[in-house]
Amino acid sequence: EARRAVIAPRLTRLVRVPDLASFRRVLVERAVSGTLAHILHRAIIVPSHAAAEQLRRTLEDARLAAAPAALALPSILTRGDWRAALHDALAGAAPAVDAFEREVLLQAACRSAAAAGQPPPFTIRPGLVTEMLAFYDGVRRHGRTVADFERVATTALERDVDTDRGAIRMPDHTRSLAAAFRRYEALLAGRGLVDEHGLTAAVLAAPSSPFSHVIVAVSDRAGEPGGLWPSDFDL
Repeated sequence: EARRAVIAPRLTRLVRVPDLASFRRVLVERAVSGTLAHILHRAIIVPSHAAAEQLRRTLEDARLAAAPAALALPSILTRGDWRAALHDALAGAAPAVDAFEREVLLQAACRSAAAAGQPPPFTIRPGLVTEMLAFYDGVRRHGRTVADFERVATTALERDVDTDRGAIRMPDHTRSLAAAFRRYEALLAGRGLVDEHGLTAAVLAAPSSPFSHVIVAVSDRAGEPGGLWPSDFDL
């Protein structure tokens, strides 16, 4: 609730279309509507760089055919590009951690958790570290913290300990994962770096944004690989 309190008031509009041709027409109309300032502070989120290039060409063809002149276009961005643009606009923002360094930090966090008496339930290998990060990202992208994950998972698992042998070790496994994730977050903060979840918090706390209007031309993550997560809709 505290995190949501800093989100500026917004107007969300869902535009329904019957087919792909109508979808493209609506995108063209919305993309270049309003004043020059409106256009320059607008972002369109698309699923891929190929889609961005295709939409850019469509906008150029449509607008220049109607009125050959100088043309202003909104920012046409993938999810990653959009978040990078938000990061670039933050004054004094901490640098972003890259994917390789994230894995190194989580491996170090797992070793630290094991030394503190909370070893992971499996041998740490690079492929498993990648999956652990994917799981961590899934938790955070749904607006949940590590503490939320640990509390909900252990509560659910402990109910079945007396009747399910397979559930006996799971609470310990959950606590081990949570300990590693907390140490990962501490290592990240100690190095003055942010991942996408730190960026989300920083953008929500910022007084302004480079975009005042965002057109979402993708589904949610469940619908397509380039789609948005709940934390993206907060932004």
